[in-house]
Amino acid sequence: MTTRYFFLISNGDYISDMKSTDDESVDPENLLSSGYIEVDGETYAQGDLSRQYVNGKVVPDGATSTLPAQKYYFVLSAEFFILGVFVASTDAGVVSAEKEGMTEVSEADFKLASPLSRYVDGAVVSPEVIKEFELRYFIDVDAELYVIGSYIAFNDTDVTNFASKTEVTEEQYKRIGPYVQYKDGDIAQGEVREPVLSKEANEAIKAARTETASQKISLLTDLTDPDLVDAVSDDDVALLKAWKKYRISLALIDTSAPVWPDIPTE
Repeated sequence: MTTRYFFLISNGDYISDMKSTDDESVDPENLLSSGYIEVDGETYAQGDLSRQYVNGKVVPDGATSTLPAQKYYFVLSAEFFILGVFVASTDAGVVSAEKEGMTEVSEADFKLASPLSRYVDGAVVSPEVIKEFELRYFIDVDAELYVIGSYIAFNDTDVTNFASKTEVTEEQYKRIGPYVQYKDGDIAQGEVREPVLSKEANEAIKAARTETASQKISLLTDLTDPDLVDAVSDDDVALLKAWKKYRISLALIDTSAPVWPDIPTE
């Protein structure tokens, strides 16, 4: 029977365990389901628990496999600003860069990187170019024309990305605030809108108010019991009736479009 060989790779791409079917207790399927990888006999013979396994190769002790040519990477922010640079001269370096989500670039672009520069559409955009671009301003509006989002375009790519939005002037952009609308080509103050709550949120409010009513009714029931109180107050009797009516009104509320009853006054 042909011998099969397996490595278990740990963090840092190090070989943490080695097994072969020369050991009759080894079950290949169990190994594979446990995270082991199968390798050929030559690779297995090179393996050692002090070595790394990178890109299908065993890296010798104290060394890493060298690339034919260095590879260059940028660490980019969500806005494509260059936050850091990285040079990979080994297979392990390439693996590390790819795991960290770095962007591979040409050597020429790598040499152009500078503080505050960006990497956009496969090219380094210098701070000077960014500064020279005339900023453009965009907004999102809802069906009632209330402004629900605002954006600034720093370059042509941003302008393309914001093509579905409404462009406004810088002066209009600076007037955006709470409850503003974009009507007839200008920013205008709209009416304050009541927040629209979900049915689930209204259910929670209904439950909380019902619990409060039940507590009030329980106390007032005791206060209006002639067997418990020497002199029952007419006010307490009226208040008990009001809280009971309030609880009934709550029970009948449609939480998809609630009209809340007034809370009884003490």
